[in-house]
Amino acid sequence: GGNFNEQHGVNLVGFQGGSFFDHDGVNLIEFFHLGGLRALARFTNKETSTYGNNYGLIIDVAEGYYGRAHAITAKGAISSNSFAIGYGISEMTPAANTLLHPGDATKPNPFRILAHFKNSGGGIGFPTRDNVTDFLAITKGSTFAVPFIVIGAADSTQTGFIRGRNTDYNGTMNTNQYAYRLNNNGGTETGKMNLSKGDIAEFMLVYDGTNYYAYLLNNRT
Repeated sequence: GGNFNEQHGVNLVGFQGGSFFDHDGVNLIEFFHLGGLRALARFTNKETSTYGNNYGLIIDVAEGYYGRAHAITAKGAISSNSFAIGYGISEMTPAANTLLHPGDATKPNPFRILAHFKNSGGGIGFPTRDNVTDFLAITKGSTFAVPFIVIGAADSTQTGFIRGRNTDYNGTMNTNQYAYRLNNNGGTETGKMNLSKGDIAEFMLVYDGTNYYAYLLNNRT
């Protein structure tokens, strides 16, 4: 007697269509507690496929505020025994004597920039502190540490540059919204770091609640 939930001491949610947990012809996601493991949902797909990838979950999100779209936002670790990788890259072409900062219009990945240096005096700046928190969908003022990569595109015809916080540009970049670029000794660099075609510069953007820094990880020239 009793329903399946009562017989097995679990809560089940049924779905129309799909192939999750089948019981008496009903597709189910189980809220389970086994061997100390607690989970709200489990997805299993081990069906043999001869035509392409198997998927456990497919999410398609778009058209958020300023085009921001977060397929998954988590509070807690995400672990995989395979890989978790973002493959998107944003392309930017700075105009002559212009410093471009990745912002809301930088899609799809504001942290990985392919820079086409075609114009004299064109450069790339770090995203502002508020831009980073907006990208990550976290509260403004939150601390963070995220990687930032700039690649000098192979078709570049000019030597470009990367620049952090400085007193030029009418002083507009001399606030803690802008990251100080640090060298490998922790020293502040307010000048230009040249980047030509084929060069790659990698940084870690870190805000500790007081200071916003761009720590140099690697500079391949």
